[in-house]
Amino acid sequence: MYKPAITYFLLLLAATLACALKPVSEWDEIPYMCLVRHDHNSAAVYADLKQRLSVREYAILTGTGDGHLPPNAYKQAMVSQPESLAEQFPFYKVKPIFLAIAWMLVAVGVSAFTALHLISACAFFVTGCVIWSWISKYAVGWAAVPIAVTILLQPFMIQTARALLPDALGLALVVGGAYCVSERHQTRIGYGLLLLSILDRPDNVIFCVLVFALYRALLPLVAAIALYFSNNYFAHSYSWAKLFTQTFVHPLTMPKEAVVRVSARLYFDIFFKNTLNLATHSELLLILAISLWIAIAFPACRKYLGVCLATIVLHQTAFPVRDSYSANRFFSPEYLLLILVAASSIVGWRAQKDGAQKMNPKT
Repeated sequence: MYKPAITYFLLLLAATLACALKPVSEWDEIPYMCLVRHDHNSAAVYADLKQRLSVREYAILTGTGDGHLPPNAYKQAMVSQPESLAEQFPFYKVKPIFLAIAWMLVAVGVSAFTALHLISACAFFVTGCVIWSWISKYAVGWAAVPIAVTILLQPFMIQTARALLPDALGLALVVGGAYCVSERHQTRIGYGLLLLSILDRPDNVIFCVLVFALYRALLPLVAAIALYFSNNYFAHSYSWAKLFTQTFVHPLTMPKEAVVRVSARLYFDIFFKNTLNLATHSELLLILAISLWIAIAFPACRKYLGVCLATIVLHQTAFPVRDSYSANRFFSPEYLLLILVAASSIVGWRAQKDGAQKMNPKT
């Protein structure tokens, strides 16, 4: 009875360890590492990274180039001008749950690099547990193992687990909350996890508001909106225009003093160009096609699929990501929920059909 579960959890543990041993460094981890240190010492952060990373990886993070990539003036400015790096912090302070957990780990002696990576690896393990709980509810015995493992090893899952970013934690909170609400009917726990996810990634507010509206949960809906704006206020977050410019137009070396304006023409030009590139160079169209087929074949799933698809559309409208790597980061909760809903619908339908045939063998 327990052999399938034990087998899956051994595979989950192996996958977690593999991701933990193969971290992937990105420039965004540098501000996080500075923020979780009590002194915000960027020089110490760069020195730590230089010891941990290969020469090529460090050259990419610092913008000096590696023979294949050209030098990056923005990254070089962040190394040579600590005050410029400090001005980037409001872009990252809006993730207080992620920063608080990392700060507590650093306070007990864990390095900032290890703390961020440990959070991602543990969150990956927790998400894997939710996947098993969700799938094993519909697939019996050994049939659940290959389905759950296939979902666990999706590229966006591995990407978030290996990164030193808040994405894996946000994924665990959103999927855990959705599981409690839709599968366990434990709305208080589920709503609480969803609200916490906003403090890990503020863009999760879109999914949370849609879920709360679907379940007509007025108080959590108001709380989600209030939490989003209060978090931005207390973190002294920069405006949407500065975030849009920083991400899609050109990096802002000194964003605090910068005066930016996003015209309608500039926005729509970037939106259509990035969305077209995303549609042709990512798994998004395949996931949307499968979701549409599931919605047609299984009407009971339409409301859940609708929430996930609406979240992707609204997120892309507000923040038009352009490639598969970015989509895997920002849409990972919706991707995983779409896959879980599709898999559980197909498995549940198949089990129901097999049960009907056993009861009526002549059919």
